[in-house]
Amino acid sequence: MKKSLIAAVAVIVIIIIVGGGYIGYNAVVNQPSATPTPTPEVPTQQTIRDAAMQHIAANHTDIASLTQNLTWAGGRQETGLVGSETYIYTAGNWNVTITNPVVVDPLYTISAVYTDTANQVTIEWAGTYQNSAITETAFNYIVP
Repeated sequence: MKKSLIAAVAVIVIIIIVGGGYIGYNAVVNQPSATPTPTPEVPTQQTIRDAAMQHIAANHTDIASLTQNLTWAGGRQETGLVGSETYIYTAGNWNVTITNPVVVDPLYTISAVYTDTANQVTIEWAGTYQNSAITETAFNYIVP
């Protein structure tokens, strides 16, 4: 009788161990996978420059033609300032300067100047870029 009791207890313990392992395995295997947090896309200065020019064209239709079909040259400028970046781009009569502090999600400051000395036309535009949004802070259109 003692052997039967020990054998019965051993069988019950084995069933509990195997059953518990199966339940634990299913709990781990059937767990919903975590959805990764999307990494915010860091804009390039070229993206910011192009967004500024599109903003100018959309909001100042009288000069929109001056913002089309531009071939840009330029890039990062060494300023010697720690913690700040400056990019300068030129195309035709346009000169675009973008500055920003080197921090997460910076506020980019943009200046776009169009100078046509032959016709004495000057356009001065200033704005900011943050979180994919352009905000115009100044606009001057000087014609003779």
